Parts: sequence; C-alpha cells; structure tokens
Amino acid sequence: MVKLHRILLMIPFMAVFVNCSNVRKVDTTSVKEHLGDYKIKKISQEQIVAQVEKFGGENKAGIEKQLDNEAVVKKAGCDFKLFPVSDSLNALSPGIVRMIRSEDLKKAGAFQPKEKEVLEAYQYSFEKNLESGTNIQQLNDTLYLFTIPVSKKSAYSKACVANDPHAYAVVELLLNKSYMIRQIK
Repeated sequence: MVKLHRILLMIPFMAVFVNCSNVRKVDTTSVKEHLGDYKIKKISQEQIVAQVEKFGGENKAGIEKQLDNEAVVKKAGCDFKLFPVSDSLNALSPGIVRMIRSEDLKKAGAFQPKEKEVLEAYQYSFEKNLESGTNIQQLNDTLYLFTIPVSKKSAYSKACVANDPHAYAVVELLLNKSYMIRQIK
C-alpha cells in the first residue's frame, strides 16, 4: 500500500515535469545565414580590389545599357537618380551610384582629392578624344571608387552633354569596404 501511495503521488509530479520541460524549437536558419558576416576573415587588399572590380564590372553592362536606351533617357531626362539601375544600386547602399558631369567638377569642395584627380584625367581624355575605361581608386580607409565613363555616342550623352564638345559624363560607384568584404566568399 505504501508503494501504491508513492506511485500515485509521483504521477502528478511527473505530469508537471513533462509538461514544463517541453521546449519549443526556434528557427535559427536566418541567424546562421548572417553568422558568416561576423566571422573574422583574412582578406588581402588585392582581394578587395578584385571584388570591387567584379561588382563594378557586373553593374557596368546594365548601366551602359540604360544610358544608351533612348526610352529610359527620355523618361528620366538628365536626372540619373531616376534611372532604374540607380534605384536598384542605391537600394543596396544609399549614395552608392551617381552621375558626374563636367560642370560638376567646377564645384569647390564637392570631391575628395583622389576623386577630383580621376575626374580631371577623364576630362583630359575626353578633350583629346582618347579612349578611356573604368577606373578603381581607394578614396580612404572605408571607401572605394569605381568609375565608368559615359560614351559620347550614348543616348544620355546626346541628350544631356552634347551641347559642349568638352563636356563629358562619368558614372561613379562609391563602394563601402565592409560591404565588399562581406561579398567575398
């Protein structure tokens, strides 16, 4: 009888114990995906520059295609912020892409010294009718500049910078170093 009494007393305790220890599982897949961003990676300067070049190259074709599309240029006018590619790149990181035209170079203090040197080199190339390509520069410890010259034959140049033979346009991608590092696998 004593054993039966003990067993009957243990049943409610067991029921409470089993019900209270039921732990719900939490979905941790999103946390696991972001853990890679916080791992310490040993990355060289060359790898970062290669990633900047890869990112810029991947976006260059889309930018040039839209700059040469008369319908897109007509709809957006000369305001590059209204181009679809500008919206998609700025969704990644605000301020990542902008259009620089020759008249913008005259604005005092608008550019960092390295950036101004690159734009002056493009200006020289355009004035001498020299072929110019993309360029990568490290502006400071956290920012890279990828520039894409706009062809004088593009719809954008014909509509927005054709009046002046010395005028030119360059698309700048300002790329954050930490964003580029996260893109490296």
